[in-house]
Amino acid sequence: MYIERDKYDQLPFAIQTGALQLWGTLLASYQQANELHQLYQFNDFLAELHYNQQQQVVGISTFPVLIN
Repeated sequence: MYIERDKYDQLPFAIQTGALQLWGTLLASYQQANELHQLYQFNDFLAELHYNQQQQVVGISTFPVLIN
């Protein structure tokens, strides 16, 4: 599935989350203040899922992929 970052950012939250988990590539996971963060690559951008202490997704941040 291909979608541009600006279009992805306009999708409903549940669709964004599902698309990342189904088609994104998990690059890293880390804990910060007892909250899980997962960094995914999805098409030509990065997205980070933010989880609360109950392991529910509470936010998504997207970033461009920087190429030197």
